Amino acid sequence: MQPPAGQYLQLNWYTKVGNASCRAIEDLFQRWPTADGVILLQDDVVFNANWYARLTAQAGRVFKRGGHQGLVAGMHIDGVELRTRGQMVLHNTLMRFASAQCYLVRRPFFEEQRAWFARTDHERKNFDRNLCRLASDTGFELHLVVPYVCQHIGFKSEVRPTLSFYRDDVSLGRIGHRARPPYVIAEGIQGFLAGNREVAAC
Repeated sequence: MQPPAGQYLQLNWYTKVGNASCRAIEDLFQRWPTADGVILLQDDVVFNANWYARLTAQAGRVFKRGGHQGLVAGMHIDGVELRTRGQMVLHNTLMRFASAQCYLVRRPFFEEQRAWFARTDHERKNFDRNLCRLASDTGFELHLVVPYVCQHIGFKSEVRPTLSFYRDDVSLGRIGHRARPPYVIAEGIQGFLAGNREVAAC
């Protein structure tokens, strides 16, 4: 299954990650009024070939009888969060927090929290933490797909420019330890750089 072709929304005038993310989510639900969910992706991740099918296959599943699914995360940056915040239990995919590299946002959660998404005063940092807390506090479940459907490759953060990303020791870096290669885009880029221009479109 391939993700559908879509349109692009220019968000350069939004200086805060939280505001830009919420604006994008609002816009996507408005453009596709019958969609049961929208996917929010960061631009510094690489994906498994079947990422879209695996992520969307989780839509509608719940862990608790009578529960409501709010968010499905495609990956989580393990190193920092597990070590400093202890909010995740390994091998349990019902979460209290998951980082925001890849989110499937469900419509019922969005509709109930429209006022929160419409705000323009979101703080510059901790958008993912605040969104996950909102889901948990309002009775929605947060799920994490394991193994992850993508891997974070970004080293520079505009939100936290002084944060060390541990270039020499990736075990401490901002990566998902339960992501599994191959990553089709990464392989295509490697081939292109090696001179194989035929893979440029992958």
